[in-house]
Amino acid sequence: MALSSLLRIALMVTLSHLLTSPFTYTLVSRLTTQDYRWLKWHFNSADDLIFWSLVTIQPLYFVGGLIVFKTYGFSIHTFQSAYVAIIANIIAVNITTVLFMYLKVGEIPNKYGWMALFFALLAGLFNVFAANQR
Repeated sequence: MALSSLLRIALMVTLSHLLTSPFTYTLVSRLTTQDYRWLKWHFNSADDLIFWSLVTIQPLYFVGGLIVFKTYGFSIHTFQSAYVAIIANIIAVNITTVLFMYLKVGEIPNKYGWMALFFALLAGLFNVFAANQR
């Protein structure tokens, strides 16, 4: 039961980030190359591109947020704690960030980028366990 619940939590938070990350990092890619196209629209400035791209992908962010909140609820129901889902979410964010920065923007972290990701993950875990000790 516990392993299948952990797998379900991991899959749910990963799905949430897979819904939003391709669009987010497509936007980042467009901004870094100063290519102000979004879907079939062409904009004259980065501000317009950001505004209209966020308006068009907002429903996916909403659904992704609902999945994450549903995952927290499942974690609380199953493990009497949201910490399992929070840890899974921290890991999923880091993995999807690296994956889509590579796929959409064409960048991989350098030595300092990997260190920053590691320390962000470590800080997230410390925060979870510190809050659990109250």
